[in-house]
Amino acid sequence: YDGAAWATVGPATSGALVRVGGGTLTTTTNTFSNVFSATYANYLVVAHGVKNSASTDTIGIRMGTTATGYYYGMLRRSFGGTDANASGSNTDAFYIGNAIQTVVTGFSVFISGPQLATETYMAAPYTQVGTTAYGGAVSGYLNNTTQYTDLTIYGTSGNLSGTVNVYGYTLS
Repeated sequence: YDGAAWATVGPATSGALVRVGGGTLTTTTNTFSNVFSATYANYLVVAHGVKNSASTDTIGIRMGTTATGYYYGMLRRSFGGTDANASGSNTDAFYIGNAIQTVVTGFSVFISGPQLATETYMAAPYTQVGTTAYGGAVSGYLNNTTQYTDLTIYGTSGNLSGTVNVYGYTLS
């Protein structure tokens, strides 16, 4: 108390993750609207318990509904010791996992600049467990200067389930 009012002790704001959206995956294509804004330059998307009802599928991320212009590099390693590397362009999306095969996966995606008029960069470590277990990382970018507000997480068939949370990074 400064004699007239209560005063803040320490910094007025501190660096933190602030939840800005998310929810439950329920369909093949799940769009989370208005999660990106000018308030934050960087975001973290965390998914847990993601599963697909289709026998074999992939999980992809789109900025809004943009389905072209993604470039990536990926390293995947099975827990049995097999490595797989890939890189190139993706006309469909930024892929998080390949051949999910009705097993549970979790992932976190760092997204830099979806609301800026520059390329959007993404990086994601992921795990996949089931009859064949994998761990890996994928990174890349969306080669355009569109400012995005929405995030779409989808499979190519079947319905997804699981939970997604989107966080904005505050500056300290």
